[in-house]
Amino acid sequence: MRRCLGPWLLALSTPIVLVAQSERVATCGSSTAMPASLQFRDVGRVVSTIALADTGRSAVLGARSVDFAPDGRVLLTDGRQRKVLLFDPQLRSSVSIGREGEGPGEFRAPRQAVFGPDGSISVLDMALARVVEFDRSGRFRRAVRMPTADPRAIALLAGGDYLVAGNNLLDGRDRLLTRAGPDSKVAWVAVPTDTILRAINLIVDAVWMVQGATGEAIVGLSVSPAVWRVRHADGAVLCRTAIPGAFWRQLSTANRPRVQTMTSMRQWIEGATLVMAATRTAAGRLLVTTNRGGEGVEVREWIVFDTDLVPVARVSGVPGPAVATRGDTLVVVGEDQDGRTTVQRIVLSLRRPR
Repeated sequence: MRRCLGPWLLALSTPIVLVAQSERVATCGSSTAMPASLQFRDVGRVVSTIALADTGRSAVLGARSVDFAPDGRVLLTDGRQRKVLLFDPQLRSSVSIGREGEGPGEFRAPRQAVFGPDGSISVLDMALARVVEFDRSGRFRRAVRMPTADPRAIALLAGGDYLVAGNNLLDGRDRLLTRAGPDSKVAWVAVPTDTILRAINLIVDAVWMVQGATGEAIVGLSVSPAVWRVRHADGAVLCRTAIPGAFWRQLSTANRPRVQTMTSMRQWIEGATLVMAATRTAAGRLLVTTNRGGEGVEVREWIVFDTDLVPVARVSGVPGPAVATRGDTLVVVGEDQDGRTTVQRIVLSLRRPR
């Protein structure tokens, strides 16, 4: 699968107030049983499928952010077409929010759009490192500068603070999660890491984040088989777990191409396991969509963790990245035969097939 490679990661220039954290991080719950290896056809059931109006092969690559309002409205972020679409609850009609550009109410690279508690809309612009806020009717309200030059995901907290997942370079080390107020003032950064991020520099989608239990967030790297649980209040890392090595092909400096062209770097990255999307189900499970492959070859799977972040299942043959949860169903973004993006609602039962 083709992947888009971006510019070299930029150093963070915003002053940061660090919260002291122990270098020793507790391990999340441990499992005594091997995670189940399951096929999607045995554990998943498609409830509904809607094909959107876009055209062209690989259109689905741009649509990976979906969010739901309490009244059923749906936000879909299409990074390929640089659009944020607001749908009615049936996904039958839509209006565009904002437009391409760099001025008020505009964005160059919309990465994610989320609803606020009052129905307002926040759009993360990865290229301009800011969030563009709109009221519930889609009128521009303000722009909020992000505390990192490379934001990848956001969560809006009560009171207007943002959690921002991105590459925060500090003292020669990357930190993956930041909490900042609407005035861009940083409260804390968390999750120090000196993983392969320092070696690749060019990869897009390097950090992902989902909301965990009340007062917590779950954050990880797309290229490293580790997952962290972080407390909203002070950035304390509550625990860390790992995706089983049997599920993962990791990048390493040893197999990095000696001649670093765009082609060789892309091939190197595509040979590893990457996280395409992650979501948390209504039952509290974490579901991570992974992908690996190269030219003509693609393996996409779901790795499922229980509420203690213990990996419990590996689901193969999945129809696409699971990007959101609505009630007791997963929302999966896929691609129809004619190249249009499809949004599917799927019921997943993780019982072992008989």
